[in-house]
Amino acid sequence: GASSSRKVRPVASHDPKKAKFEIVVGEPEYVGEAITGHYVYPIRVVNLQKDDLESEVHRRFSDIDSLHSQLVAKFPGYIIPPIPEKSTLSKLSPSVEFLRSRREGMQMFLMKIYTHPILGSCEEVEKFITLPNSAYNAYKTDIESQKASGWMSYFSSVSKQVSNSLITAISPNAAPRPKNDVDRVFDDYNDYFCHLDAQLQKLNTQSKVMLSRLEAENAAFMNMSILCHSLAKSEENEVEDCYNKGSKVFETLAKNSLDQMEKERDQFDIQIRDIINDVSAIREAVTRRCTTLRDLEMDERDLTELRNQLAIRESSLTSSGLTLDEQEGRVLSSQKKLESMSRTIKEEIENFQASKDARLSRLMGGYLALQKSYAKEKYKICESCR
Repeated sequence: GASSSRKVRPVASHDPKKAKFEIVVGEPEYVGEAITGHYVYPIRVVNLQKDDLESEVHRRFSDIDSLHSQLVAKFPGYIIPPIPEKSTLSKLSPSVEFLRSRREGMQMFLMKIYTHPILGSCEEVEKFITLPNSAYNAYKTDIESQKASGWMSYFSSVSKQVSNSLITAISPNAAPRPKNDVDRVFDDYNDYFCHLDAQLQKLNTQSKVMLSRLEAENAAFMNMSILCHSLAKSEENEVEDCYNKGSKVFETLAKNSLDQMEKERDQFDIQIRDIINDVSAIREAVTRRCTTLRDLEMDERDLTELRNQLAIRESSLTSSGLTLDEQEGRVLSSQKKLESMSRTIKEEIENFQASKDARLSRLMGGYLALQKSYAKEKYKICESCR
């Protein structure tokens, strides 16, 4: 009889009539003094089809807790949804996150209870949703008084039965008392607890066996951990030795590479200085040639003056009575001299320009080749260091 009442009934599907309703738990409001006050949550039942408010009440968290206890006591075989956990520390200064979590948990609990086809139609849920605050407080007080009176009557009846049984057992001529309902329930519970004691003894024996196995496994695990620790330590020493050897080899290679790079840098600096000296020499040569060109320009100015002097001399010769052929011969010879001097000047300028361009091209090509080779060597050294 006791085992059949402990079977858990499956949770039924939601009531289709209440599927159009929704329970909304609003933001809590603090009521009362700073220390003795409490939070009150507005609970609204909203009709989703009409988009209208059916009812609105204000309940404390203790009311939710009381409703949960009533449902657990009234429906022992049903799975009652849980409510948010209680928190004694959060009564004085609850955080915003705590209040939000509690409000969401209350709303989920009420929605599941209200839409359940059996739990939602019971008297406790209907009064919790519909009764005003004052009426619901009176209803709670009445339930608590009934619960207290029920316990008192139960204890008085049990005490009477115990006293009667003791009187009957003490009297020597008393006939055996027939068993009543309480005795039968007691026998059922006695059989149940005896059976439970036997199962617990078996469970204790199995637990001892399991504990011994766990101790053996723990010892084996400890031995394995010691072995793994020793292996790890030896491997760590080997790895450290390899690391030290590798570090030394790497330091040697890096030092050699740095020395090689310094030598190549010194050679490159020498080559750069040679190029700079060559450029300085070219600049000096260009300066000298420019001086030569300036001298040639002065020679051209001298030729112009000679031409002017020849013109003056021709005029003087004409006035002196020279023949025309003699004058033309002198003019032609002067022109030939001027043309030869002009050609010489042009050739000198072209030769100087060509030699200057060739020398500069050779120097720049050598400089770029040296820079390229230096970059390649540097890349190879960096790759070897890696």
